[in-house]
Amino acid sequence: MIFVGYRLDDGHIRDLIYSLAPNKRPRWYMVKRALEEITKGRILAEQFSSVDEVRPIYETAIKIAPKQPFLYQQWAVFELNHRNRSTLKADGLAATAHEMDDRNTSIIHTQLEIDRKRANEETSLVLKQSLRRRVRDRLNDL
Repeated sequence: MIFVGYRLDDGHIRDLIYSLAPNKRPRWYMVKRALEEITKGRILAEQFSSVDEVRPIYETAIKIAPKQPFLYQQWAVFELNHRNRSTLKADGLAATAHEMDDRNTSIIHTQLEIDRKRANEETSLVLKQSLRRRVRDRLNDL
């Protein structure tokens, strides 16, 4: 992984993106592509032992491209798949991504995964049933 040993802040990510297009300012598609590669949730969940090492990467990426639902979705995927997962944080991030792009089936699929995992972890029978009902409703949206 290219990040090991580095603390990625605004400057590091900007420098990484600019290194893709030396001698000129990168075009938006290059920035978007770089952010997509840097923020893959499952990869980051596997590579980093602490969520505190990764959250600044997503915070910085969202500062660079705040209207990209993919970033919120991948952050949700990270929060869902990391061993120190936060399904509530993942749920909120996926909801933000869905508000930005409510027809994106990848985002809906992420929401389904979150609801399923939350239902399995939940101790309240009422909340389990509610989450499972939400899964069925979302499946109908696909």
